[in-house]
Amino acid sequence: MDKPTITFTQAYRLTDICDLVWGGALIDTWDGLYDGKYPSCRDGVSGSGLNFKRFTLKPVEGLPKNIIDALTHNTCLYLLTSARYNIHYVGQTGKAFSKLFEHSGRLSHHARKILASKGGGTNHTTGWRDHAKERYKDFLLDHKVGAELTATQLMGDLVIAFGTSNSDWNAKDHEKVALEYFKSRITEIKGASSCEMNNAQTKGLPAKIVEPNNLESMITSPIKEGSMNRTSKRLVALDTETTGIGQSHRIVEIACIEIIDGKIGRHFQRYTNPSRESSPHAIKVHGLSDQFLANKPSFEAILEDFLMFIGDDPLIAHNASFDMRMINNELHLLGHSPLKNEVICTLEAAKASMRELDIRKSLDSLCDYFEIDRAKRTLHGALIDTELLVELFLTMKAKDLI
Repeated sequence: MDKPTITFTQAYRLTDICDLVWGGALIDTWDGLYDGKYPSCRDGVSGSGLNFKRFTLKPVEGLPKNIIDALTHNTCLYLLTSARYNIHYVGQTGKAFSKLFEHSGRLSHHARKILASKGGGTNHTTGWRDHAKERYKDFLLDHKVGAELTATQLMGDLVIAFGTSNSDWNAKDHEKVALEYFKSRITEIKGASSCEMNNAQTKGLPAKIVEPNNLESMITSPIKEGSMNRTSKRLVALDTETTGIGQSHRIVEIACIEIIDGKIGRHFQRYTNPSRESSPHAIKVHGLSDQFLANKPSFEAILEDFLMFIGDDPLIAHNASFDMRMINNELHLLGHSPLKNEVICTLEAAKASMRELDIRKSLDSLCDYFEIDRAKRTLHGALIDTELLVELFLTMKAKDLI
């Protein structure tokens, strides 16, 4: 059997997709005893004083689309990690995705262990115990004894993503390869070894792992009370090149660059075979001949990678109405719904905030006005134009023009 591709959703704060139900208040008498031989966590006599009960998945209509899609799968892997601590856990549902969120579900079980709560003791791994002690000490440093903590204070640092596959697969068979993958990646991102919370034996059949496209930003961004939806603001600038400008024309190149908290991140760029000839004027603009495009993949072939890259984040484009029309036309031809992302148009922003300036508001004209160097661009191209767009956006943002 071919190895499956396991594609992870965007990463989310656990408190963004779940409501927490708990009781009790912080105490300072926990002796650190943890496993099943001792009463300190098991019966709630001691522990942290926090009595975690369950997660409740937020109403479906308020969930991100890729989480809703994941709910339709019978099985999945999930990554649980933290924006504050160097920890990670990879588990599998074993049952339907929704079972994770029940009172006796695995996420509630993890939460009880993390919080040294009633029912949270364990004797099969040191990872949970050591982290519970570290978190408990930080609770005592950060909060007063007797404090009734908020959901953000309790577990606002926890980040989760879900891995699904369209292959005929058993998530349990690939738990180990995902665990090893994320241990390496999180250690690389944070610059310090990440502690595996699970050291139980897992199966290790091979698989291709496609990580959350926002993993780095989610596990390195600060945790802010009341602003958990985007503690780290991610935007995606994009541009397209096409066979022409009419309704029947197609995309021949698409490029994106992420911006995280004002810093330029990864880029995405693909050429595509439009299955039609480009107009002479279009070829003159971008230089992509029909012969060059003939062996390139179809838009359908690159669609999953594109959608994974942009996620649910706001999009930036210059003359956005054109780019969005072309992208949504490609989606329509494939039977997909149009994109629902927020769209920021630098052209419209310039028209609104710079109307007194007697200059064209084209990308080239605005780059010249703001002295953005475009010397390395000889022909239009989706990637080079997106690079210029990012510089323009950041410049306009700094000048409060957008």
